[in-house]
Amino acid sequence: MFTLCLRRVALIRDLRRGEITDFLSQVVNMTVADFESIEEFFLAHYDGLEKIMVKLKMGAADYSWLRKRVNDVVRVLLTELEWPSLSLEVMLDPHTISAAQAIWRRDRLSMDEYEALVGGFRQMGVVVPPHLSEIGSDGSAGAV
Repeated sequence: MFTLCLRRVALIRDLRRGEITDFLSQVVNMTVADFESIEEFFLAHYDGLEKIMVKLKMGAADYSWLRKRVNDVVRVLLTELEWPSLSLEVMLDPHTISAAQAIWRRDRLSMDEYEALVGGFRQMGVVVPPHLSEIGSDGSAGAV
């Protein structure tokens, strides 16, 4: 029984890591204009984000894995793009890590909370995994 539980946890971790890898592979191809729109989206949804962020807490090993992947993408974006302002450049990392954490921990978030963190990326054409409320009983994405 315990071994079965450990296998389930490992499977879920592998699925989450795959989702994060897919997300970040799209983020690395975004433009400064995309990030300006994401910044506007975050500012419009700022109320209540502090309460949401508490729900995103992850274990140390998983957070370390996630942090490294986000750092790699942010480093590429910071060196390859010409940023018009320091404030936008500074917000690149927190917006990206928050969205990645939301994807990983979306089982703890309401649909509105999830959308507050990933919606800006979704509006810029980034495909993010559906919230659990969007997955039908047959496992397909779409309204339940």
